[in-house]
Amino acid sequence: MEAADAGKYTAMYIFGDSLIDNGNNINFPDSIAKANFLPYGIDFATGPTGRFCNGKIIVDFIAELLGLPLIPSYADTSANILYGVNYASAGAGILADTGHNFGRVIPLGEQISNFKKTVAQLRERMEEEEMMRNYLGNALVFMNVGANDYLNNYLNLKSGYTSGLIYTPQEFADLLIKLYRQHILEIQGLGLRKFLIAEASPIGCAPIEITSNGECNSSANNMVKMFNLRLKPLVQSLKTEFLGSAFMLAPSFQVFTHLRDNAEAYGFKVKDEPCCGASENGGTNTKPRCYRTEMIGLPLIPSYADMSADTQYGVNYASAGAGILADTGHYFGRVIPLSEQISNFKKTVAGLRKRAQEKEVSMHLGNALVFVDMGTNDYLNNYLKPGLYPSGLIYTSREFADLLTEQFRQQILEIQGLGLRHFLIAEASPIGCVPVEVSNGECNSSANNMVEMFNLRLEPLVRSLESEFPGSAFAVAPSFQVFTHVYDNAEAYGFKVKDQGCCGRSANGGTKPLCLRNSVPCPNRDEYLFWDFAHPTEAANRVLARLIYNATQLP
Repeated sequence: MEAADAGKYTAMYIFGDSLIDNGNNINFPDSIAKANFLPYGIDFATGPTGRFCNGKIIVDFIAELLGLPLIPSYADTSANILYGVNYASAGAGILADTGHNFGRVIPLGEQISNFKKTVAQLRERMEEEEMMRNYLGNALVFMNVGANDYLNNYLNLKSGYTSGLIYTPQEFADLLIKLYRQHILEIQGLGLRKFLIAEASPIGCAPIEITSNGECNSSANNMVKMFNLRLKPLVQSLKTEFLGSAFMLAPSFQVFTHLRDNAEAYGFKVKDEPCCGASENGGTNTKPRCYRTEMIGLPLIPSYADMSADTQYGVNYASAGAGILADTGHYFGRVIPLSEQISNFKKTVAGLRKRAQEKEVSMHLGNALVFVDMGTNDYLNNYLKPGLYPSGLIYTSREFADLLTEQFRQQILEIQGLGLRHFLIAEASPIGCVPVEVSNGECNSSANNMVEMFNLRLEPLVRSLESEFPGSAFAVAPSFQVFTHVYDNAEAYGFKVKDQGCCGRSANGGTKPLCLRNSVPCPNRDEYLFWDFAHPTEAANRVLARLIYNATQLP
């Protein structure tokens, strides 16, 4: 198509996935496949809209070339639909179940159903059938779908998809083409006559698929090529079969490959790392992701104690001082050990079942993320307190780590048995480096070594759970490694003080000060790694969360 095509088309109707989605998933509370938050949309006129980009996406520019305004999303019920509608949905594919690991997405079949509703609306506005026929006959259908059927189905055994076990790559490509043809014919049967059908893009060249030596994942690309090799004959056969219609193939795979291979000639200096989520400050991450403060697109999670809170996005059951063992932290008074936190979670699940059907609850729980950060207090507020707890006298360090690991396993299984399938389990942090344990500017290596015994057992625990429950996903958050990295490189992250807390910092010769009621904290809080005797500042938490998130392959 050329700029001369401006004015040639009455409208554009768009079907596809995240490359061209402009906000169709944003109203789904049970979907994580959405981008309606900063830094997405940072360069778009109205800010974040749901486009998976900093600014305009490819269909926005195609609309401009055709002399059309920006095409609204189907989710925007107040928009003017006379120039077209965008039905694309991030995560979706040709197959109905593609992308369901993200929660609610809109597969191509449902996108077409939504288009039928638009056609019905247009028929109500255009009283003359001839006018409607000319309008639809001169509208452009843009379709870009298929890549997710590989990324979020065939190649995604970890999320429970079986297609990669059932079909050979050739058989899977044949299946996709057969279904795709049926979908295209369904649209054509509604009166559309002009089609621009894009090849699936080279998914192996996306940053998340790039190998450590900067090469594209050729295996993934070769599978997509099998689909594209069948797409061209499909388009040719449709041209022959429907002489009154026009079918064009957009060589997206070739174009993107050319662009990547000649990136510098087009002014691109970076091609194997994303702009949003780029590696920085020597971080440990190799597959960085685009984040916001709430990195997986959720609002702040309320505490279980907040009885009036909206719990649809999750609940925080954590309790200061608590641990894996029931008696950990009891010298503080009342705390909520992990077993009781799980009991509280069961009450939340019971509440969900009262408000929704079992199928909805199962999907909600199956796509929820469980974050567990336990074990540190079992050392600080149990094993290392021989005057208060006998555990340090009864067990060797190895025996205590074994005890914690076995009980932790039982507790995780109890959660998993309630329908949760995605777990992010954090290592215990280096307790020897908190201000209350630091001596002469040095971390307490003895305390750190004990915690490492627990962490060394955590990775095999997670691997065994993955093998035992192939329908569930378990990941370890390398909290110990990340915190040690930040502690050792504190100045590089902007922290000038790392061995004492901002609140309760040493004054008048104090050696282990506490943050007490009405204490006056330091004014330069962002320069402190620790807020009090053991807990990080907000600035530190921001850095730690980003590094842990980027270093973790979230389940």
